[in-house]
Amino acid sequence: MLDATEDLVASYSEQPITLSYTLYGQRHDYYPDLLADLRDGRRLLIEVKARLDDFALAENVAKFQAARQFCRTLGWGVVATTTRIQNPTDLINRQIDPRIEQALRDHLCAGPTDWKRLYPLVREHGIRYTDIATLALRNGWYWHKDPFRLSTTPLGGKLRWEPVR
Repeated sequence: MLDATEDLVASYSEQPITLSYTLYGQRHDYYPDLLADLRDGRRLLIEVKARLDDFALAENVAKFQAARQFCRTLGWGVVATTTRIQNPTDLINRQIDPRIEQALRDHLCAGPTDWKRLYPLVREHGIRYTDIATLALRNGWYWHKDPFRLSTTPLGGKLRWEPVR
């Protein structure tokens, strides 16, 4: 896509920098997908995700926050998008049935959940992954896919944890 916009993009490079971010008290490295130098002199850091719901994963929320802070200090722009040209704002602005939101909130009052505990609620209310992602991003919940876990608070530093009993 960037090759097709040569009137706007002077050049670009893949995984041009390493950014550090912290998740659950541990430092991690992150390699943003692209850095584009625009013909008008601006620079744009670009991250591309395959799926819209990936923007709500706790790891990606931390990565994007680090990228925004880094770019702000240098006066660069930052863009997170999908291959379908969707962005986190599209996810946040999705309409969610208030009953789904209330059901998830009520479920999370008991603490972190895993897929086994959440699945009956998903079936009962017709909850989709994008619904979970939207609510996680809107509410600052901590969501992980592998293994699936969802919590309103950080998971105590554990990226791998035992299933909730």
